[in-house]
Amino acid sequence: MTHLMLNDVVEMTRKRRNRLTDEQILDLAYGIRNADAYMLARNCEVSATRILKIQRELRSRLDAIEAAQPEPQRETVRTSIVVCERCGRKIPSLLAMTSASGTVCPDCYDAAEYSY
Repeated sequence: MTHLMLNDVVEMTRKRRNRLTDEQILDLAYGIRNADAYMLARNCEVSATRILKIQRELRSRLDAIEAAQPEPQRETVRTSIVVCERCGRKIPSLLAMTSASGTVCPDCYDAAEYSY
């Protein structure tokens, strides 16, 4: 598959634009959302008004494609609970820090770091 640029798509016929795959539309997503039609018109043989119309057409197709995609699943992280050796607070092991006092919570770690 060749990489398409938005200015290539703007110069296509409507029939050819309609044959673009969802993957190609997603690949053009940044340009569809952010391209400046007036700047694009300088480099193409197409008027800015037509470019805006094509951009709206592509944006509605992009929105439909993105709406049909499932939300990405968030990965849950299993963690154990540990006890802070300074204050006794229970914290997830991901937040535990190691200091001269042993395993401590972030608050106790910061307190010890700035205590001298």
